[in-house]
Amino acid sequence: MRKYAQYIFLFGIILSSELYFFWGLEASKYGQLICGLSVLILSGMKVEKKNFISCILFLIFYLYASLFALNINWLGRLFTLLPFCIFFLKKKDVRIFYTLYQNFFVYTITISLGIYFFVVWMGYDLPYSVIEPLNKLKTYNYFAYPFCVIPDESYFSHFRFCGCYDEPGVVGTIAGIMLVINRWNMRNWKNIVLLISGIFSFSLYFYMLQFLYFLFYARLRYKIVAFFLLIGLFFYLQNDELVNKFLLARLDFSGGDFSGDNRTTASFDSWYRNFLFTGDFWIGCGKGMANIVDSGGASYKHLIVDYGFIMFAIYMFSFLYLIWRNHSVLKKFLIISIVLFSLIYQRPFIFNYLYLFLLISSVSCFENSLQHR
Repeated sequence: MRKYAQYIFLFGIILSSELYFFWGLEASKYGQLICGLSVLILSGMKVEKKNFISCILFLIFYLYASLFALNINWLGRLFTLLPFCIFFLKKKDVRIFYTLYQNFFVYTITISLGIYFFVVWMGYDLPYSVIEPLNKLKTYNYFAYPFCVIPDESYFSHFRFCGCYDEPGVVGTIAGIMLVINRWNMRNWKNIVLLISGIFSFSLYFYMLQFLYFLFYARLRYKIVAFFLLIGLFFYLQNDELVNKFLLARLDFSGGDFSGDNRTTASFDSWYRNFLFTGDFWIGCGKGMANIVDSGGASYKHLIVDYGFIMFAIYMFSFLYLIWRNHSVLKKFLIISIVLFSLIYQRPFIFNYLYLFLLISSVSCFENSLQHR
C-alpha cells in the first residue's frame, strides 16, 4: 500500500509541475488533491516530534489563508488547506520521493535537451505542433516538439531552454535547487544534466543560487577556480549578444533599482508603496488580492498583500525553525535558508506542491547528499 501511495504522490508532483502535455486540463489542481490524499495515507496524520512546533505554525498560516480568501467557495478553501498536508511527511518518505522525482526530471530533461540542441543550435527541422500558452496572459504560442517546447515570441526567446515547461525559469529553479541539494556531486551524471539544463535556461535565479552556494559552501580551492573561471568568461562573453541580453543586462543597477528584478509591474510597485502605510499591511487584504492588483506578477510581496506581514513572518519563521531543528550546523542552516528565501522571493507559490516539495526536500535530503568534492 505504501509503495502505491509513493508513486501516486510522484504522479501528483508531476501534475503540479504542469508539463505541456497537461496544459488546459487544470492539472495542478488534480496534482494538489492527489498529493494531499497520498500524504495523509502515508503519514497517518502524525508529525515527527522535532517538527511539531513548525507544523502548528504552518497550520495557523494555512487556516488563515483558507478563511480569508476572496471569492472562492468551500471547496476552494479546502484546496487552500491541502498544501499543509506536506508537512506531515516523514524524512525517509521525502528522501524516497526526492529520488523518484529527481529521476523523472533528469530523464525527461535529458530528452528535452537533445531536442533543444537539435532544433535551436543545430537548426534541424523536427516535427512540431503549435499550442496555446498555459498562462492566458501570455500573447504568444509555443512550438511543441517531443518533450520540449519553444516560445513563438522572439529570436532571443528561442535560445532559453524551457524543456517541457512554460518558462525557462521553471527549469532553472528545479535544476538549481537540486544541484544544491546534491552538493554539486559531478561524479553523478545526473548532476551534469542538471547543470547543463540550468545554464541553457539562462535563468538568473539559477546562476545566483549556484554562486551563493559556492560562496558559502564550496571548498576554498573550488572558490578560487570558480572566481578565475567567471572572470575569464566575463571578458570572453561580455560582447556576446545572448549573454548580454539574458544575464549581464539584468545585473545592471540604475536609479537604485535592480534590472533583473522583474517579478512585479511598475504600477504594482507604486500601489505597494502606499499599501505599506495602511493597516492591511499587517493583516493582509485576503487571498487573491495580489492577483487583482498585480496580475501576472510573482513576488514575496504578493504574500504580504494577501496575508499580511504578520502571517508572512510566521510562515518564514516556521520554515527557518524547521531548518534549524534539522540542521543546527550553521553552514548547512545558511545554505538551506538561502534556498528558502531565494525561492520565496521570486516564486512564492506556497500553495503549489512542486515548490513546497522542493523546499521540504532541501531540508530533508541535503544532509543525505554526498559531500561536495
